[in-house]
Amino acid sequence: AAALNGALDVGVNAMAVMKSVGLNVAADPINIINYADKLGLSGKRGGALVVCGDDPHASSTQVAGDSRQLMQHLKMPVMEPSTPQELKDWIGEALKLSIFSNLVVGYLITTYLAEGGGNVTVYENQPPEISFKNPISMDLSKIDIPGRVSIPPNTWDLEKQIIRVRFPKVNEYVRQNKLNKLLYSDDKRRHRIGFVAAGISYSYLEQALWELGCDKQFPLLKLAVTFPIEPEIVEQLAGQVDNIIVVEEKSPFIENQIKGILRDLMQEERVKTTPQVYGKAFPDGDGFPEEGGFTPSMVIEKVGHLVMDMSDPATKIDQKRINQELDLIAEIKAYGLLVPPRTPGFCAGCPHRETLSAVKKMREQPAHRDIFAHGDIGCYSMSFLPPFAEMYNLTAMGLGGAAGSGMDPFVTNKQYALMGDSTFFWRGITAISNSIKEGQDILYIILDNKTTAMTGHQPTPASGHNIMGDKTVAQDIEGIVKAMGRPKSKDSWDRVSRLWNGHEVYVKRLPPSNRKRYMAELDKAFEKPGVKVVIADKECGITFHRRKRAERAQIVEKQGFVPREVFVNISQEVCENCRECTKGTGCPGLTIIDTDYGEKIGIDQSTCVSDTYCTKIMACPSFENVIVTRSHPPRARARNIPLEDIPQPTTVRSFDDTWNIYVSGVGGMGVGVTASTLARAGTKAGYDVRFNDKKGLAIRNGAVSAHISFAKGDAKISTIVPNGKADLLLGIDMLEAERSLVYASHNRTSAVVNTSKVPTIPMLAGMMNYPPDV
Repeated sequence: AAALNGALDVGVNAMAVMKSVGLNVAADPINIINYADKLGLSGKRGGALVVCGDDPHASSTQVAGDSRQLMQHLKMPVMEPSTPQELKDWIGEALKLSIFSNLVVGYLITTYLAEGGGNVTVYENQPPEISFKNPISMDLSKIDIPGRVSIPPNTWDLEKQIIRVRFPKVNEYVRQNKLNKLLYSDDKRRHRIGFVAAGISYSYLEQALWELGCDKQFPLLKLAVTFPIEPEIVEQLAGQVDNIIVVEEKSPFIENQIKGILRDLMQEERVKTTPQVYGKAFPDGDGFPEEGGFTPSMVIEKVGHLVMDMSDPATKIDQKRINQELDLIAEIKAYGLLVPPRTPGFCAGCPHRETLSAVKKMREQPAHRDIFAHGDIGCYSMSFLPPFAEMYNLTAMGLGGAAGSGMDPFVTNKQYALMGDSTFFWRGITAISNSIKEGQDILYIILDNKTTAMTGHQPTPASGHNIMGDKTVAQDIEGIVKAMGRPKSKDSWDRVSRLWNGHEVYVKRLPPSNRKRYMAELDKAFEKPGVKVVIADKECGITFHRRKRAERAQIVEKQGFVPREVFVNISQEVCENCRECTKGTGCPGLTIIDTDYGEKIGIDQSTCVSDTYCTKIMACPSFENVIVTRSHPPRARARNIPLEDIPQPTTVRSFDDTWNIYVSGVGGMGVGVTASTLARAGTKAGYDVRFNDKKGLAIRNGAVSAHISFAKGDAKISTIVPNGKADLLLGIDMLEAERSLVYASHNRTSAVVNTSKVPTIPMLAGMMNYPPDV
């Protein structure tokens, strides 16, 4: 976010992108940037956006997000797009608003819009005048320091300017450009109810009214800018309705602003009466909940009851259709599905598993039984899950060791903190520095897998290249840690640096795949006093095996076959189904198979990457390496089918308005690819398409789903399929197919389900059984 400051100095448009937890951290620089009154040294004023992704459902974030409150505190105007088209188009509007008001604009999107999409109309690229390829030389004689440096006494004038000059310009721009829209209004008669919504909640509301047969029957205020809310358009709505219903996720942010605007209208005697405002509470009880996030079905249910109870006789509503929708929702709720959770797990070949498996084994020794495990955010956050349970607290990214500093003075227990390589550079350096300064007794295990794996394999400062693939300086984790603990004496630059208190800052880098040596090193580090750092040096399993697959493909292309390959196998004659292998590794490459002698553990060759770690834990003698040597190409498993020869379907089902697909499966099964293919096909066929990809918390073994909706004409759809509205249920995994039955109904849905069993990690570990009635 601080980079926005420099971009505004030049006078170029700039955008910082983050999640809600990132905004928490970025609040300080954003606040300072927002105070500054900057005309770029290019002679132009640049626009500044902070795109923030909120996760109201807390589906993949440690805390649920409602960043509007923080943006309000930072005096940032807030824009909330509701559709993929708006998500693209309003970037330009937000930049113009930022330039006009001279404020940093918050651009808020939520999970089901950020992880979704749809077909959009684009325009030709408009390259900026100033860019990486066309830099300028700044004339520093034009600098206005008082307007740029927010330190008292400058701050006092800048604050007055924000409140009295710049912020009022927001409503001026919104009003002039008609960003907020009052839809389906009617000055000739007064309605019992009208609605207000923004963002993804507006899409849900629009879809709900269409599903209920009430489309275009009520005044609907669609807000583009939700802070500050334009008073004039609220006054216009208030003159047409008796009750205002605010549909918004999380806190009553919009609701409270509207109540304040109406109160001001009364105090200024501009109106004699004002409508009642409902949102988080309805006349007869609970309204839209603050906790969790919304779905279309939740909005359909709430709005359906409101319309039945509060609409006036002049409003055209189809009570039979509304009752059908409410009955469907009640029917779905009555399913009472009790499906075991599919907790995510580490990918096959993940090096983190080797660290956690080693520590778990070491806990069998009395000396290591009560070591306290700290954690923070990264792939290793999943260490608290079965079968490892190796994280006893969770704090913000990079601060596991810092949490330990609050414990250290009061306990005799040893402590360790897991930390990723990218996390080390993000904030871990500060935590380790503080531990060294305070003489804390803690072991940092830095999981150096050469990438930022959890968020999509972006490079780290240690990677030696940037996100564009250009070469950069590869920063050395080991050298940085040594430098932080390096005493001033000349003869101290070795693998061990001593602190003032006599404790050693012990630094060791080694691969975790050498289990015996790695466990011995961890044991040694735990026993040493003071700060210790062990760097587990092994590449992410995904990037490593992705590269290996590419190398294999090159060999096949050149030779026609791979001369030698090693596979892992489990001898069914030896396996006793003790589950020690699954408890010790939690690897999704293992599976449960039925034999004549009952259940046994086997290898899932579609997932296993043959890293052979399951053989190294010495769980039992049933594991074996199978070495395949070839002198000629193997026999083809299936006939190659030329894609151009696939016949077109002879029967094509038509639909009048909407057609919905729900796809469920496990990470790595191709759910995302399926959704992408269907969405592209629908776009080519000319439909309005919306989709949402719900990724698992990990690529392997997490539950993954996709919503794809196709619409014709004026039909309203969002990125989420309402409950009971799926026309096709594609269950690539049987357990996840059962979980997705809330999207199916007996008189509408067809299903195609893979009946092969893919056990969850707790099932593999023998903690629960696969449901017999699936």
